[in-house]
Amino acid sequence: MIEWVPQDQMRMGDKSFDEALSSQESLPLSQETFEYLWDEYVSANQFHSPIGIPSLENVDNSLFESTEIKENHPNTEIVPVEPIKNAVIVLPIQNSVSSSNAAYIPSSLPASHNWSGPHDFNVSFELQEKNTKSVSWTYSTIKDKLYVGKDSPCPINFSAKNIVSDPVFIRATALFRSPEHASEVVHRCVNHSMSESSKGVFEAEHLVRCESQMADYEIHPTTKRHSVIVPFENPPDGQLFSTYIYKFTCFGSCAGGPNRRPLMLVFSLEKEGKVIGQQKLDIKICACPGRDKKTEEKQLGNKETLEVPSKRKEMVLWKTAGNFSSQIEVLTIHRIQN
Repeated sequence: MIEWVPQDQMRMGDKSFDEALSSQESLPLSQETFEYLWDEYVSANQFHSPIGIPSLENVDNSLFESTEIKENHPNTEIVPVEPIKNAVIVLPIQNSVSSSNAAYIPSSLPASHNWSGPHDFNVSFELQEKNTKSVSWTYSTIKDKLYVGKDSPCPINFSAKNIVSDPVFIRATALFRSPEHASEVVHRCVNHSMSESSKGVFEAEHLVRCESQMADYEIHPTTKRHSVIVPFENPPDGQLFSTYIYKFTCFGSCAGGPNRRPLMLVFSLEKEGKVIGQQKLDIKICACPGRDKKTEEKQLGNKETLEVPSKRKEMVLWKTAGNFSSQIEVLTIHRIQN
């Protein structure tokens, strides 16, 4: 089929075509009328490709050749026109995405629970000989919390059972512990990351570092979370765990970074991109780890010892009120006597 172009869009030098149109206005709209008009249009030797109908390079031109036109007009070039049945229908763009074709987008809140997995993955710390305020790091078993100084090397032990020769990795990720900040990315403050950023260091904004030549720093393409991964090595002979040295390159109080928001560390054991074990612990990066540990453990102990039954609280308040009222009565009598 052919799309007809209005007469004013045709650049016709000869008036014979216009005269033919005016003389055939009374003809019915039949196939004979169309063929007659088409022959007159071609005979004007001013043939132009109709506007809006694209030509196909891969369509057989023999489908559109006319033997009668070739015989009557040998100098006329035949331009193929696409049939309507092969026309391409362009549908409007829709914003909806099919669930079957949609790409998987991970959650912005990663898992943060303890799970030993099939290999009994575990994280531990060695006992320190001295537990003073001047230590560079210390671990509280009561609070399950690591206290460590900024840029202080901290040895962390990892153990797993029945690890085969396939490559297995340990991923360390820092997260905000409070729900109101859990979706935000943990990164260094500008003050501490500026020196490395100016040198083009990729991990300049990464808070967690691992002192290993095999360490690889990653930024998730969707969630933009920072993490560091290292290959898990089998423990040395006579030892049940493998030790890695970690550092933390910002204080927990740095403005523009952690900004005094509680932090936690999540260690994941991964194989072929899948998590096969996970452990978490709270962390505080401070100037005096030993002092902060004792202070928080004492506060936790005071909270537990101060929990008394409600009857005992009422009794204590009643005695205090009674002593206070008796003191008021004594002071009043003393003033009257004077």
